[in-house]
Amino acid sequence: MGQVWSGGPGLTQYEVEELVDLSKGCFTQEDIEALYRRFRTLDRNRKGYLLGDELLDIPELSINPLNKRIAYFCDGINFKEFVRILAPYSRRASREDTLRALFGVWDVNGDGCVCHEDVELLIRQAGGGHLREEEVQRVVDRVMEECWKKNYGKAQKKTYDQGWAMSFQEFCVALEDSDVDLYVDIPPIH
Repeated sequence: MGQVWSGGPGLTQYEVEELVDLSKGCFTQEDIEALYRRFRTLDRNRKGYLLGDELLDIPELSINPLNKRIAYFCDGINFKEFVRILAPYSRRASREDTLRALFGVWDVNGDGCVCHEDVELLIRQAGGGHLREEEVQRVVDRVMEECWKKNYGKAQKKTYDQGWAMSFQEFCVALEDSDVDLYVDIPPIH
């Protein structure tokens, strides 16, 4: 290993460089150092990994309607995984990497496509129990229909079917005109 990193115990210069590479250059050495300080602040008992409820200590995340889904994704992650998960949300990430990460959040059941049930679960989580059943179904149908139209709209005679599930490519087409702004700003922690 290389020199011990000056920002705190546990990371060497070699590890920092490895993490910069892991992030595909989305994070600089300074970003990695800031993320490491944040990670260590969140890791209450210095276990070397984060629990989902520790992530909810981040004010911006605690008010996010999908905070439970995000906490689920991050439960039990070490620092390397923390960097890997956050990298697609860096301002330096490619749009495809950001969309791929977003697709992973929407693909609740992990089957490689976003279906009616995936969107329904996300809407229920985002609504926090404040939406009536018919409102949930109306929103889910609207989201899926809009995605269908973006992909197949006027070009095909077929109409939206609740059994339809979006592939990653269809997800990208559905969002191609949107301004996906999911960037992670790394606040300084001293």
